[in-house]
Amino acid sequence: MDTRLASFLFLNRATPHAVIGEFLAKMLMGCRLRTRLGFLLPDIGPKVCRRQDFQGRCPTRNHLLRRFTPDEVDNARNFVEGPCWLPDVVVHQTSLVSYQVCIGDQR
Repeated sequence: MDTRLASFLFLNRATPHAVIGEFLAKMLMGCRLRTRLGFLLPDIGPKVCRRQDFQGRCPTRNHLLRRFTPDEVDNARNFVEGPCWLPDVVVHQTSLVSYQVCIGDQR
């Protein structure tokens, strides 16, 4: 009986949750449990990070990464009523491709 209960709990925690798609063991302990299936599924996290880092440093010819500097004047897309584009000023860079801007009417 104890073996069956332990086996059930192990499989329960090693299976992704149906709604959120996350492993229960990862939510409880911060790491996935090692199963036979886990050895078949590769961990693609490091590969994804390397590719994103490479793409950030070496953009292709079709994808040029534009950089903005603080106090640079540009245009921001307007998603409410009015003109489609509004003049803005770059305040600072928040991430690799995101910037905080100040639009003329202080939005």
